[in-house]
Amino acid sequence: MNKQSIIYSRVSTDDQAKNGYSPNAQIDLLEKVCELKSDTIIVCYKEDYSGDTFDRPEFNKLINFAKSNKKNIDQLIFTRWDRFSRNMEGALKMIRFFNSLGIEVNSVEQPLDLTIKENKLMLSIYLVLPEVELDIIKDRTRKGLRQGMKEGRWMHPPPKGFNAPRYSSDRILTPNDDAQFVLKGFEMIAEGAYSIDEVGKMLKKEGFNYSKSSVHRMLRHTVYAGKILIPEFKDEDEQIIDGLHEAIVPENLFDKVQELLDGRKKVHIKRGCRDEKLPLRNHLICAKCNYNQLLTGSGTPNKQKKIYHYYHCDAKTCKNDTREYIRADKANKAFVEYLMDMRYTDEAINLLYAMIENMCKKNESYRESKFDRIDRAIQECKDLLNNLEDKYLGKSGVYSDIEYANTKKRYRDKISSLNKEKLEKEVAEADILAKLDKCLPFLQNFSNTYEMLDILGKHKFIGAIFPEKLYFEKNAYRTPHLNEVISLIINKDVAFKDSKMKKAVKNNSLSHGGWKTGLEPATP
Repeated sequence: MNKQSIIYSRVSTDDQAKNGYSPNAQIDLLEKVCELKSDTIIVCYKEDYSGDTFDRPEFNKLINFAKSNKKNIDQLIFTRWDRFSRNMEGALKMIRFFNSLGIEVNSVEQPLDLTIKENKLMLSIYLVLPEVELDIIKDRTRKGLRQGMKEGRWMHPPPKGFNAPRYSSDRILTPNDDAQFVLKGFEMIAEGAYSIDEVGKMLKKEGFNYSKSSVHRMLRHTVYAGKILIPEFKDEDEQIIDGLHEAIVPENLFDKVQELLDGRKKVHIKRGCRDEKLPLRNHLICAKCNYNQLLTGSGTPNKQKKIYHYYHCDAKTCKNDTREYIRADKANKAFVEYLMDMRYTDEAINLLYAMIENMCKKNESYRESKFDRIDRAIQECKDLLNNLEDKYLGKSGVYSDIEYANTKKRYRDKISSLNKEKLEKEVAEADILAKLDKCLPFLQNFSNTYEMLDILGKHKFIGAIFPEKLYFEKNAYRTPHLNEVISLIINKDVAFKDSKMKKAVKNNSLSHGGWKTGLEPATP
């Protein structure tokens, strides 16, 4: 009897690589069988998907077609039962579903007449063997992945910010162009000025397309700190080990962000300090309140709906006709001009460098003693850990399995804590003079430095240079007090009172120059 047939082929990448059992080879066999039996092929479906589920793209199309054309379909055929499914329970349900539509399901290489009850036993064998084989493959794959991770390799698709060689056994990640956005995201959260949602939106504007939930996962991902997380499995505890790849985020920065996200470190987000038009908000003092009130700021639309920004006082004493109200664009421009007159000479820069260099030399022996103390503590913990393992492996009976695991974890946590402390001190104190070489030139042009910063950077800059607030009256700035280091540098008499400093300066061939005009703008 001529049967109206749907033919179906399925292969996973592994099947094709190992067995050469390609979809086309399966289709050729099915077409030949239909030709020999004079069956008609209605439609053909080729699948490249795993067989452990029926949620497959082509199979879903097949189901929809079968529902719509059930009166014109007699059978669904495939080469072997493992091509149909590698899930016994799901396969039996799917067979019953097709039978309810009046469609027979069968294999051409392992055919069964399911009207004979005894053949249901053979069907169960044909269906359970592929499932067992799949479980073995999954277990073998999982062990291989865990071993690769224990060796410091990333065994999954590369996360945002990394590339990974597709056809390499090393699987060592390398940072790509998105790495800069990842680092910036961590830095923004560490500053405590932005929420995760705001970080995601700001990075997206710069070309880093990532959702809020994805940004949150990114901030939690140890891979960015150069680590590999090996999840708990059976009797193995969760581990975090050093990866073979280059870190995008310094470990101390990563740890700080984790503390913030965990709520172990409180952060107060200053909502009112982000308007690019109002960098001087909360830095100016109201002249109408006897200098007791800071000026806030806001934008006000005119009749043409153009917005003008103003610094103004919100104190009750100012809410009248004499209220302090300053055009923000004028105040901002005047502040940049004010900074133009605050410029170090080359002699002043050399003097500051000599002072810090002299201080670093004095602290060198203290720094070395600190690191020696940490190194000794780390080695002591390692010796205790080795002694513990020797006693446990020697089966001396000193430690039970639980005692051994707990004690081992305690020593490892202590070593990790000491390494973290050492890293933080190294990062904080490493290469201070090299960093100074890059930073000091900015002191020679305060106005350019200020204008290059973003809004948060400008707030920090103003707070660092002017520890007390600014007065803006009659379109001019003045300040009651400046940063002590800046004051010291411009006052050469104070700097040269210390005879040792005189010697340091002399050895560096420094002149006795300083500021030419002082801190306040030169008066005409």
